Amino acid sequence: MPVHSHVIIEFKQGEDLERLSEEKLQQIMDNQYYAGLSGEVLYIGLAHDKKRCSMVHKIMQI
Repeated sequence: MPVHSHVIIEFKQGEDLERLSEEKLQQIMDNQYYAGLSGEVLYIGLAHDKKRCSMVHKIMQI
C-alpha cells in the first residue's frame, strides 16, 4: 500500500502572530481536518501581518 503525504494549512491575519499561529494549529486538531487521511500529515498554523509572519507546525503519522 502506498504511503501518502498530506499538508494542512490554516491561515490567519492579525497582529499577535505567535498566539494566532498557535490557535490555527489547534484549530486543525480540534476540527479534525485530517479525518479520512492516512500516512504522514504536516499541520501548519500560519499567521501574518503585512510583511511579518509566524508559523508553527506538527508532523504526525495517521
